[in-house]
Amino acid sequence: MIINTQPLLSLSQIHSQRIEYAQAQLALSLAQQIKDDFFSQLCHQLVKLFSAQSAFVLLVDSRPGDNFRIVGSFEDLQSGQNGNSFSSFRRDELPFQISSHPAPFSIIRDVDKLYPNYIKRFKTIPQTVAVSTFFDDEYQAIGFLLCHFPANPPTLSELSPVLQPFVGRISAELKRYYDELVLRLAAVAFETNDCLVVTDAKRRVQRVNQAFCQMIGYRSDELIDKPIEQLFPGIEDELFSQLNDKEFAQGEYLRRHKDGLLYPHWETLKPVIDEQGVITYYLIRCTDLSSQRRTEQKIYNLAYHDELTGLANRRKLLIELKKSHQNAALLGQLGALMFIDLDRFKNINDSLGHEAGDWILQQVAGRLKDIVRQGDLLARLGGDEFVLLFPYLGDSIEQVQSQAKFIGQRLIADISRPYLRGTQKLHLGASVGVSVFPLVSQTPEDLLRQADTAMYRAKSEARQSIIFYEQSMQQQADRRLRIHNAIKDGLTRQEFELYYQPQHMLETNELMGAEALLRWTPQGQRMMMPDEFIPIAEESELIVELGRWVLQESCRTLVQWLDQGLRLPELSLNVSAKQFHDPEFISFMLQTLQETGLDPAYLNFEITESVVLNDFEDTIRIMTELKSLGISFSIDDFGAGYSSLSYLKRLPIDELKIDRSFVSDIPRDRSDMAIIEAVLDLAQHLGFTVTAEGVETPQQKEFLRRRGCQFYQGFLVSKPLPKDVMTRYIQKQVG
Repeated sequence: MIINTQPLLSLSQIHSQRIEYAQAQLALSLAQQIKDDFFSQLCHQLVKLFSAQSAFVLLVDSRPGDNFRIVGSFEDLQSGQNGNSFSSFRRDELPFQISSHPAPFSIIRDVDKLYPNYIKRFKTIPQTVAVSTFFDDEYQAIGFLLCHFPANPPTLSELSPVLQPFVGRISAELKRYYDELVLRLAAVAFETNDCLVVTDAKRRVQRVNQAFCQMIGYRSDELIDKPIEQLFPGIEDELFSQLNDKEFAQGEYLRRHKDGLLYPHWETLKPVIDEQGVITYYLIRCTDLSSQRRTEQKIYNLAYHDELTGLANRRKLLIELKKSHQNAALLGQLGALMFIDLDRFKNINDSLGHEAGDWILQQVAGRLKDIVRQGDLLARLGGDEFVLLFPYLGDSIEQVQSQAKFIGQRLIADISRPYLRGTQKLHLGASVGVSVFPLVSQTPEDLLRQADTAMYRAKSEARQSIIFYEQSMQQQADRRLRIHNAIKDGLTRQEFELYYQPQHMLETNELMGAEALLRWTPQGQRMMMPDEFIPIAEESELIVELGRWVLQESCRTLVQWLDQGLRLPELSLNVSAKQFHDPEFISFMLQTLQETGLDPAYLNFEITESVVLNDFEDTIRIMTELKSLGISFSIDDFGAGYSSLSYLKRLPIDELKIDRSFVSDIPRDRSDMAIIEAVLDLAQHLGFTVTAEGVETPQQKEFLRRRGCQFYQGFLVSKPLPKDVMTRYIQKQVG
């Protein structure tokens, strides 16, 4: 028999040995763990050593909501709503209260009865929870270790000695975990779209985020430890000098990108102060304002600049005009406003299209920019109208007019140079009106109107000229406006009527036709001749409305005469350039013929050379279509304007009308007589008939007859007659 001679161990010795064993097992297990698995291994070993149901470690999370984050576990937690394990507890779910001085170790019993919100988290319901509390250096709770047991858990004397040697390590790991969490959150916050720079107290760059690097163009390693003044020259005076006792300083500044380009920044500088009130760091938050400034500039350009040419628009002009007018009055200086309208632009725009028109306007704008001096303003009002504002041109009216005339002549010459577009050579001219400022009783609003009025005078009197505004021009402009408005009312009130001037054959004096001439008797006024209101109507679309009324009235009158057995071989109607090239001209003509039932062969359309010059090819097309209906054509006032012999060969015309200016001086002016003879010879060779206008003497009639002119009209035979008198005139001729 073998007898054991070792002494029996006391209960206290057995208890000590068990603690030492548990400590050794726990130390061995934790020593082999990397930091990320530390808490999970701790929980695993405690469950194993003390036969616990589960264990987990909670970290006090200081974020709003008093959450307690699970940082390690060996547990049987229920799944959350999304199927994943719960990752935290709320304060009201825990089976204990967090006091200001919690006990390091405690046992909580009857958990299954007292804390329903807690136990519902677990698959196996615990009855007892052992809680170990861990603290930071200021004795603030930073984490808890919870072990779940059934009814008979270990006592505190069994549990606490095992954990006691590891309290420092566990507290340190909790602190490390918390610090890393804060750093991760800070890193996420730092790497935002905001551009951030951190400097030390000596203002040397310590950290920049990716957004800042992308904005400035440098890599982070190119910036670290560099003085912020080196990166942002002037920041010491611009931002740091503003701080003083303020919590922050801010402002907008220009900074330079690595590629050398300047761009606007909005910067906010904030010092970081430690517990002793000493500045340890500076945080600079930067916002790139380039996109915002581009947007603002785009909005400004749209508001104050012409989109096609980039020049100032009407709104910008009026603002600058008011400033210049006020400054000139204050300083006793004189300036000028130059209103420019392009001659023959409409011809190009109508014949070649709006794309060519836009191109021409851009070319003109470019040429005008070369004339503008520093401080002057060039604007486009719209269409083919430009304005030049000269805030200062001299100290006397004579000096200003001399300077303006010199600039205007150069301007007209530059605009008149040919424009080469592809294989085409395009030509323009310019009419210029000038208004000097400031004058007595003149307001800034008057200036533009005055220059516009002068420009219209230049355009009507002699194109490619410069006209200075005079007070009498405004009176004429006011009169034109009154007449324009009265024409519209006159059409409504049926104040217009047609007079008819008979046309006779020179050889036999037989009545061959008549010319319809428009007359207007405004309400309560005398009768007005066409030269008083037609030019005003031609400035707008009113001339088209008047032309339509003349066409309808003429057709109705011819039909009435025919119904009375009075046959007038032909009635000549004057057609303006605007009416002739109106898109609805032919369709309106056909509609009128259909409504009245008139044979179109009774009609002769008189067109001037301006109709042809507006759009030669379109003129041929329209004339050809109307001639196919039986309508004949005459060139009115032939020789009085730009007479191109080349178009006579191509136009389907039937007759030339010799202008009265050539007839009136027969037989005194040999030059006029020679011109008439040349026209008659030309017409004979081309197969045209000729009608002479303004024949007032027998000598004129005889000269024309001997030279082979076929028809004539004028006071010698009859002045223009109203409808009822013309009716009797036809009856007499027929009878």
